[in-house]
Amino acid sequence: LEFRRVLFRSETAQARDHVLEHRAVAADGRTVWLRNRVRVIPAVGGQARLLRGLMSDITPLMRAEQQMAGLLEIARDIAGSLDLDTILERVQRHTATLLRCDRVATFYWDPQRRAFCDIAHYGVPPALLADAATTEFPRDSPIGDRITSGQTVVINEVDEQTLVPLPLLTHFGIRAFVATPLAVRGRVL
Repeated sequence: LEFRRVLFRSETAQARDHVLEHRAVAADGRTVWLRNRVRVIPAVGGQARLLRGLMSDITPLMRAEQQMAGLLEIARDIAGSLDLDTILERVQRHTATLLRCDRVATFYWDPQRRAFCDIAHYGVPPALLADAATTEFPRDSPIGDRITSGQTVVINEVDEQTLVPLPLLTHFGIRAFVATPLAVRGRVL
């Protein structure tokens, strides 16, 4: 905060236009990013006579930049590794950080079991690891059908949905849920 004040005063004293980006707390408690563009209207002696400014909420832009940086970090982190378990662990750890979630699970299509089966998970409590490893969704289940068709599923209120059995979500302590298909060349994996 002090640095912004010093910069603002310095640029204004020198009658220079400037742009400042900073975080702030909104009235509802959210953290937002703001960009202040300041145009200095000088007086005859060259000093600032008037300031004109525009403050813009750039939170979506900053969030997108953070997500892009996270994706690049994932790419760097998995580069050089051919071990699927290592790659999945690293990707899931980064995904949990980027999405600010407690747990991440990766399911794959197992043709022998004819179901989407858990291949890896992150953040699952030790007492639930065995249950996570045996969790599966048949292709003809509501969630399996959506994933097979390439749809991303977002569930914000688990009590109000019918895609995933509520007892399963309750058992794992899941209150919100996102599922997205992994596809290569248009084929869901």
